[in-house]
Amino acid sequence: DLAGRYLGNPPFYLLDALTGSIAVLSSSRLLEKIKTINRDRGVAYLGKKTIPIFVIHKPIVQVLGKQLSRVGIPGVVIVLVSVVVALGISFVAYSIIRRVFPEAFGEAGIHE
Repeated sequence: DLAGRYLGNPPFYLLDALTGSIAVLSSSRLLEKIKTINRDRGVAYLGKKTIPIFVIHKPIVQVLGKQLSRVGIPGVVIVLVSVVVALGISFVAYSIIRRVFPEAFGEAGIHE
């Protein structure tokens, strides 16, 4: 979406997708080789919570993006601010919802 929106060029869009995929796969391989990483924190935690956080995150990003664009903030700043703020809100919302209603995420009776 970002490449199509800002670059508007299909070859660049494909190059961006390929580069992003290679970067994610390379990062995953690198993290796998690091033995000192605590697998219950950081990236592993985010990996386990990706879908619920994305479900909460996406509407927040859309609303923030629309509101910030009305103010006249540049597009790149809108993206950065929206993602950072939405991730923070998403983590807090996920934690609250999970404690109150764990069944919403398929974790009936499981509490951390």
